[in-house]
Amino acid sequence: MGCSLNIDIPDDIRRSVPKRQAEYMAGRILARQALASIGSNSTEVTRNVDRSPGFPKGISGSISHTRDQALCAVTSNNAINFLGVDIEYLLCHKTANDLSNHIMNTRELKFFDECKLSFRQFATLVFSAKESVYKAIYPYIKDVIGFETSEVIGISEKHIELVLDERIGKLLPQYSTLNCQFNMTEDHIITLVAQ
Repeated sequence: MGCSLNIDIPDDIRRSVPKRQAEYMAGRILARQALASIGSNSTEVTRNVDRSPGFPKGISGSISHTRDQALCAVTSNNAINFLGVDIEYLLCHKTANDLSNHIMNTRELKFFDECKLSFRQFATLVFSAKESVYKAIYPYIKDVIGFETSEVIGISEKHIELVLDERIGKLLPQYSTLNCQFNMTEDHIITLVAQ
């Protein structure tokens, strides 16, 4: 499949199930289109040693996918320093309840009372926002971090604000607070950090 589109497919993806191969390809095809749309000289997205997408020099990018949807955001580095995007299907009630203690603390749970979301929408939003934050800061910190690394400090109709913990905040002092935009439909949430 990748050969006809001239997309390099890593061996582990080649050996994976067709669903995973399709997700990988969809993300790379979208990345190509996104790069072309901003006039990038190169539309090739490689895969770094750490398995993160390798965008052309001077370009920041982020890819996300679900079982049947994919999206990609790209920009020139001088326009936006941090770029992370995520798409998630709404968690089911059981999963939202089971995961809530792993993805948020008691201070963050208090925001649920202030917003007009169901608990599964709220849990999915926090999960997705933290995924977008991770994708946005990973190119700078090159470290695997947990959900406790960022904390929700505010939610409005289309934005969720997060603060980085002290350790990561020291690495990125001018960006210790990140604003994440979100869009919610009946069955999924898209989040975007772009600053």
